[in-house]
Amino acid sequence: MEIPQAKQAGVGAPAKRISHGNSTKPLF
Repeated sequence: MEIPQAKQAGVGAPAKRISHGNSTKPLF
């Protein structure tokens, strides 16, 4: 649920990417 929100913000996407690390591909 937080993934789509981060994508819209743009800033949340990269931040979550570092947190997940392995979830970098699915996040994008």
